[in-house]
Amino acid sequence: MAIRLNTKIKLTTKEEKLFVEAGGGDVENTLSQEGLATALTNTIGQLAERRSPILIKLYRQYEEIGKVPSLESLSSTNTIES
Repeated sequence: MAIRLNTKIKLTTKEEKLFVEAGGGDVENTLSQEGLATALTNTIGQLAERRSPILIKLYRQYEEIGKVPSLESLSSTNTIES
């Protein structure tokens, strides 16, 4: 669970860090709300467009154990396959 420090956010879990870093966020430092939103938007875009097979595989693993929402819920067209 991320920790909010005034206007900055510090990521604390492996899952948070993995998906924010995949979207270009700097997980070693605190992030602004805008920086976090941008990184997550980039990650969701990669997943929805199936640009990263490794990212999809990792996401599916977290999905199976209930750590993240279904991959299909991230795509408005439901075209993502495992």
